[in-house]
Amino acid sequence: MRVNISFSSDVEEVPKAVSFLLGEASRKLNEISADLNNLRFEVEKTRKEERESLEHYFSEISYLRERLFDIDNGLVDGASILEGFYNLEEKIAQQLEDGQQEEEQQEGEGDDKAD
Repeated sequence: MRVNISFSSDVEEVPKAVSFLLGEASRKLNEISADLNNLRFEVEKTRKEERESLEHYFSEISYLRERLFDIDNGLVDGASILEGFYNLEEKIAQQLEDGQQEEEQQEGEGDDKAD
């Protein structure tokens, strides 16, 4: 079962948090890759008379898929965090731009009154 956990962080820490999530995903992918290779070699060695091993392989493949799903969820979380970060950066940039335009307008109005 998955749950969503939210927490506050300084804006400057967001890229580090996402980097951590990506690092975890990468580490897990490497583990899964090794496990998948091992399973591939096991399946290749299976003889026709060892059909009971197939149930074990189905179970292992299912487990690998669950782990890949977990990685995918982590990547979705990272993308979502980055999207929020990007939107915040855009909002701040827009507010700064709006503030500059407002100041310029006020300065222009002040110049008109001085004339």
